[in-house]
Amino acid sequence: MFVGLVRDPDWQPPDGFREPNPGRSWQLPWRALAWLAVLGGLLKLEPVVEHVAGAPIGYGFLLAIVALGVWRFDRWCARLYWRGLQEYQQ
Repeated sequence: MFVGLVRDPDWQPPDGFREPNPGRSWQLPWRALAWLAVLGGLLKLEPVVEHVAGAPIGYGFLLAIVALGVWRFDRWCARLYWRGLQEYQQ
């Protein structure tokens, strides 16, 4: 079976399609960097909490930090998933 590209001179892009702006500069993901800074700060604070409050509380604090990081990563992945589905929602 042969599958090839078909060129149609009358082809028009779908409604709502926008050409990417070629002059757009690269932007830093400030929110993600801020979350990484917060998580890093909390990880640096964990030994202090463990020393002051004890090992079980420090361990619980560490688990809460890891859960917060996983939760934010999960929310980020979910947002990417729904953005990709916008093409098929029309």
